[in-house]
Amino acid sequence: MPMKSNRAFTLIELLVVIAIIAILAAILFPVFAQAKEAAKATQCLSNSKQIGTSTMLYINDYDDVFPQSVYDMDSTNIQFGGGDRAFTVYDALMPYMKNTGILTCPSNMPGINFAGTEPTSILSSVGLRAAGAFKFASYAPNFTVFEDPALAADYGVQQYAQVVNATSLSKPADTVMFFDATYVTVLNPVPASYSAYCKSEWPADAQALFTTANFPANPLHHQGFNISWADGHSKNVRQNADLKSTSTSGCFSEGLPCPTYHLPCDLSGIPDGNASTWDGH
Repeated sequence: MPMKSNRAFTLIELLVVIAIIAILAAILFPVFAQAKEAAKATQCLSNSKQIGTSTMLYINDYDDVFPQSVYDMDSTNIQFGGGDRAFTVYDALMPYMKNTGILTCPSNMPGINFAGTEPTSILSSVGLRAAGAFKFASYAPNFTVFEDPALAADYGVQQYAQVVNATSLSKPADTVMFFDATYVTVLNPVPASYSAYCKSEWPADAQALFTTANFPANPLHHQGFNISWADGHSKNVRQNADLKSTSTSGCFSEGLPCPTYHLPCDLSGIPDGNASTWDGH
């Protein structure tokens, strides 16, 4: 009777199999990572679109008027350092969004700490308390569309900034509402990649904690960032793109035209209307 032979892998064969698996992993892992990042980019753009849609629903209910970036719940005007409760634009839009999750991009978790754990949140850093459920966001508002009375006072103009009516926008498809943003202060130096595109430096004084200059765009996806526009659409824009929008009000003492937006540093302003409340123009 013939003897039964047992066939087993040799050490060389095992090493070859392991090498093949390692090569396939090296090829496929970057592909998987790119696919995962592409999915995050898609989700982030979808979030931007939903925020824009929520804003459209809001202004339909409030006579075409945009909400302010912040409301003081305890005083007639914003009192930095007074401990007043602040109700933000995100809180105003929450009944239409129904979900705080869409305020954060999967590629930027948990986002900017606007009203999260004290004392590290932006609101607490300027002496305010959160009045709503909103805590974190990856998207900053255009402070000229969502008027900020505190910011207006800081820049020596009208203390009670007037809210903006959507019908007053001559170019809604070119007017920024929200954008992928990061937060920078004198304690968190501005990256050199941002400074290269700026017309002037960020404010150097320690009081510069909550101005348009503190919220540059954040190019999370393919060296670009998402913008939600005032006509309700959203799209990704390159970080050094030229949006070719000009304004005449708030630019120079001579009232000459100036660029409305300076990407990626400054996305506040209204084309054909007021430039950014940041005096970098």
